[in-house]
Order: sequence, then structure tokens, then C-alpha cells
Amino acid sequence: MKQKTRHWPHILVPALTASLAAMFPIHAVAASYPTEIQGVWGGRAEFAGDDNPKVAETACESFRKNSQAVQGDIISFGGSKMHSYGGYADYTDTNVSVKQTSVGGWIITDRHYHDGEGGGKPGWKRLTYTISVVDGVMIMRKEGYISKYSRCANPVANVEPSFPCSKAITPDERAICADGTLAQLDRDIANLFKELRETKGDIIARIVRSALTQRRKCDAQRGCILEVQKTALAQLSHFKSAVGRLPERVGECVDTRITALSDRFGKPLRSDSDNGFNGGSAVKFENGGFQISYDKETALLRSQIGDAVRMCLRSVPKDCPPGDYRGRTYTSTNARTGEAWTLQDAQHMCGGA
Repeated sequence: MKQKTRHWPHILVPALTASLAAMFPIHAVAASYPTEIQGVWGGRAEFAGDDNPKVAETACESFRKNSQAVQGDIISFGGSKMHSYGGYADYTDTNVSVKQTSVGGWIITDRHYHDGEGGGKPGWKRLTYTISVVDGVMIMRKEGYISKYSRCANPVANVEPSFPCSKAITPDERAICADGTLAQLDRDIANLFKELRETKGDIIARIVRSALTQRRKCDAQRGCILEVQKTALAQLSHFKSAVGRLPERVGECVDTRITALSDRFGKPLRSDSDNGFNGGSAVKFENGGFQISYDKETALLRSQIGDAVRMCLRSVPKDCPPGDYRGRTYTSTNARTGEAWTLQDAQHMCGGA
């Protein structure tokens, strides 16, 4: 890089969006979402028809800790991008048009990829819905049904980032200096980077450099910067929480233990369905490893927290964007039950949603 890295990086904005947009162009000029809805919002429903602000608080808090493990439903509007976390699956939409219908009300059309689940032909589609703002702290989104979201509260302002604001030059640096949330995340990532670089040097440095490059491309767009920050923080936190290490070469195995068992949404793993809905399976390990499945994995249903596990790396995806390590496949064998399962470490491959 021409410019010396002065501070950390942040959560990676999915690189696939730009390349897919070039492959499948939409001829309308992308619009920016209304200023009134820009920011991060937590879903208020734990189940259909529910409206509980505490559910939104839980979703917002989990998103602040780790955007890759959201408990509940989060949507984030920034510039012309809308990111969705938790819920059925993470994805990113690009806005096509915004039409104001009233004070605090809009008809919005986005470019959305439909994966075909639930019926319909997979492919890029235009998705139209309405949004209205209630008292500035809640929005209602109507797309055949109504979903309610509470604004995720920002930390206190006037937080000094990891660099002196008097020397801020680039648009992203100035945006961070003007926003308490972004400034605090900048400090958190810088502190974590300093803590980890002695023992995890090369890979931590790559994450930092990649995220800083991504953040520079955001210019002064708050939503974009926030996404990059949260991705970087989640990636660095992964290395801090790891006890032991993950296998690094295909065929290599390590011993670890199970620390958590759940469905894909962080709820308790159950053999029966939740009102007919299959939440899949997920498992976390003491060494920081993670595996996930859209199915109920019998071997995981029979496993217990604390079980000793032999974890072997089976495959590593190729041609991934810099800093995106998702999509590795591991085979894990439970020493107590003797059962094994082979799953990926993310719901999407690297470069995906």
C-alpha cells in the first residue's frame, strides 16, 4: 500500500455485490435510502405476529458483539445498500428507487437475489416494499406482511478513535471522527490488533490491511464503514477467543472440545421442529472453530457441551477475496459417541452474501 496503515481495519463488505452487479446490470441508477432510515435496526419479532422491543435490544446487542452470529433479525441501511443479518440468511440488496408517499413514508424497490427456496425460480429480482418511520426510533416494513424494527442505539459520542482526528485526511477517517459509534469500533479494533499481532502476526496483518482497503472505498458513507468495521472486529475476535488452534493444512487434525450447540439462529438445538420450521444445526469449539448446517445433524443432536472432538480440515475454497476465509470444510469426530460430521464453517462460501 502507498499509505502506511495507521490503525486497524473493519468488517468486510461482501465483495460479491459489485461483481454480480457488473454481470447482471440493472439499468436504473441506484438510489440512496432515505436519511431517516439509514443506520442499523433490530427486529422486534421472535415469532410471527410478535412485537417486543426487548427482542430488538437482544438482536442489536448481539450484532454489536459479532455480526456473523446475530441472535434475531438485523437490517442495516447505508447509502444504496441494505444488509440483512440473522433471520433466514444473510444477504445484501442494492436500492433501485425510492418514492416518498408521505412524511416519513416511502415505496422502495431493491435488487434482490431470490435463491428459490420456498418456491419460485432462483435469480435476481426487483423487490418492492413500503417503509414508514414511527417517532424516529421504529420503522415498519410492509412486504405482504408487516415487520417492525427498533433503531439500534449508538454508544455515547465524543469517543476518540485510534488516530488523532486533527490529522484525519481521508473521507472515511473524517467520518469516523464525527461519529461516536465508528470511533469506538476503531479503538476496539486497534486494541485487539495490538493484543493479537505478537502471536497471530501474519494473518492478523492481512485482515487489517484488507479491511482498511475496503474501508477506504466507503469514502464517508457511514453504513459502509460500519459494515467493514464490524466484519474486521468479528474476524479478530475469532482469533482472540480461540483456545488452541484450528487445523491449517488439508488433512491436518487437532483435538478440541465442544463449547456450544444450537440451531443456525442461536436457539437451543432440538430434535423436533419449531412450529414446522427447521432451524438447522450449529456447533462451536474451544479452539474457535465453528460448523453449521441447514439440516438437523443427528451426530450433533447426540453430542454434548464439553465433549472431546477430533477436528480435521478437509478442504479450503480457492480464489477468495482478501481477508474472507469462509467456506472451509471440517470433519469432526466426537470421542464420546464415535460419531462424525462433515460441515462447512459458514452458511455461505467466501465472496458470498
